[in-house]
Amino acid sequence: MAEKTDNSSQPPVIVCFSGLDPTGGAGIQADIEAIKANGGHCASLITSLTVQNTHNVKQLEPINTSLLAEQTDTLLSDIQPDGFKLGVLGSSENAALIADTIKQFPHCPVVLDPVLAAGGGTALTTTQLVEAIKHQLLPLTTICTPNTLELQQLTSKQPINQAAQLLLEYGVAAVLATGGHLLDSANTIQHQLFINDQPAQALFSPRLPGEFHGSGCTLASALATQLALKKSIALACQQGLDFTYQSLLNAVKIGSGQLIPTRHFY
Repeated sequence: MAEKTDNSSQPPVIVCFSGLDPTGGAGIQADIEAIKANGGHCASLITSLTVQNTHNVKQLEPINTSLLAEQTDTLLSDIQPDGFKLGVLGSSENAALIADTIKQFPHCPVVLDPVLAAGGGTALTTTQLVEAIKHQLLPLTTICTPNTLELQQLTSKQPINQAAQLLLEYGVAAVLATGGHLLDSANTIQHQLFINDQPAQALFSPRLPGEFHGSGCTLASALATQLALKKSIALACQQGLDFTYQSLLNAVKIGSGQLIPTRHFY
């Protein structure tokens, strides 16, 4: 295990376990851009390769767990992490490896973006992987950032507050249930932050027209960086949401499908 160099000018290192997105809109590329823009450095561990475009994912191929383990060990023997961000995991075996890795760094905040399906609808997980997320990763997670559909898939609970409470019972410290899939307002998105033993908090973002590729990755990576910078959970969530809104506001149409966020708008 590497020792952290005592240098306050160094950016916090966020270790990202994510998939590779050839469009550059989501996955590890989104992580790299969002973490850099928020003042961090992204160390990238690829969990899966994908065949996709701005419309949908056609195929997902998990990285062999033994190869991922070798890369993880090699990286972390040299670089000390300040936080973890988890996206597409690829397989339950990969999830178990990631859980064992996180346990070695109990001081690091962990943000879990439970990517269960692509924006176009293709499933990106299995029953075994969902169980690994619930029982192996959630107890190690600082903040889980499901959208309302993912929240229901993880818990089989319909009301958001009941579903979030169940995730808290699995051991996660906080749940940021994002509200982009709820069409309760034409102009505003309401997100809900649930923290153990605290009242639920409502956070808001302006609603933008169109569909976006990589908004969840953007939010989770920005949030992980803010936590590594020692922000409180509530402040990190609000700053992550504000950054994501600006990234979507400045999104560009690279292909004929979903818009690609601009995460270096400044």
